[in-house]
Amino acid sequence: MKFKFLFLFFNIMIIIFLLTIFFMPFMILGESFSPVRGGIFIQSFWPLAAILIIVLIVLDIYYFSNHKLFRLLEREDWPALVEYLEFRLPRRPRYPGYLVRLYANTCMVLSDSRAVISLENKLALVKPALVERNVLLFGAARILGKDYEEARRFFAAHDRPHSQGGSPFSRFFAGGRVRQAQWLAWYHGFSLLLSRCFGEAAEKFRLLAAEAADPITAGLAAWFLEFNLSQVVEGARETAQAARERIRSSLARRKDWDRELSNIETEIYAAILRSYIDEAANWIYDS
Repeated sequence: MKFKFLFLFFNIMIIIFLLTIFFMPFMILGESFSPVRGGIFIQSFWPLAAILIIVLIVLDIYYFSNHKLFRLLEREDWPALVEYLEFRLPRRPRYPGYLVRLYANTCMVLSDSRAVISLENKLALVKPALVERNVLLFGAARILGKDYEEARRFFAAHDRPHSQGGSPFSRFFAGGRVRQAQWLAWYHGFSLLLSRCFGEAAEKFRLLAAEAADPITAGLAAWFLEFNLSQVVEGARETAQAARERIRSSLARRKDWDRELSNIETEIYAAILRSYIDEAANWIYDS
C-alpha cells in the first residue's frame, strides 16, 4: 500500500473542502456578492473550516513523524522494520498499542517468537493491561515457537468462562470480547492437543463445536474432533458431524464462510492457522 498516496489524497480532499468553503459565497451570491455579505456567509462556516484545518495539521504531523515506519511497511522490509521498532519502542515508555502489535506481528512473520515473548515480559512489568488486550497474540507466539507445554499453561491462565451467545452465529454475540474469549478457548484446546492431552482437548473442542457463536472457531473445533480426536475419544465424531450441520444451516454457502473469515483473516492468530481453516471449510462444504 502506498501510504504517501493516501496522505496526498486526504490532503487534497481537505484543501478542496477549505477552498469550497472560501469560494462558496461567490458561487451562491453571484452578482449580489459584497464583502459584508460574503463575510457574514463565511462566518457561519468557520467552525467547520477550523476543524478541517486542525485535521490537516494533525494528519501531516502524524505522517511525517512516522514517515520511516510507513516507508518500511510499503517495502515490506520486515527485518528492517523490526530493527526500527526495537529502536523506537524503548523510547516510548507508554508503549503505544499499535506499535506493540505491529512489532509482535512482524516478529511472528519472521518466526521470531522469542522476541515476542521478550516484549511480553517487558509489558508485564510496565503495562500489564496491554498484555491482556493482546493475549491471543502472545499465546500464539508460544504455539509458533513450538513451546506447547508453556502455551498450555499460558492459555489455561487466560481462558475464562464466557457466554456463547443466545443466537447461533449472531454477529453481535460473536463480536468483541466474546469472539476473543472463544478464540482463547480454541487455542487452549489446540495447546492441549499439541501437548497430547487428548481428553481435555476434546472437551474444549466439544463445547466450542456445539455452542460457539463464532463459526470459524466452531468449524475448526469440529474439524479437529473429526480428524484428530475421533479415534481416541469416544463421541468426538458425532459432535463434529452435528457441528458441521449446525454451521451449514446458518452459513449455507462457502462464500458465507469466507465472508465471516474476512473479519479476522488479517489477524496473526488466524493467519497462522489458515491451512487448517481452509481444510475445515473444505470438509464442511465440499465433502
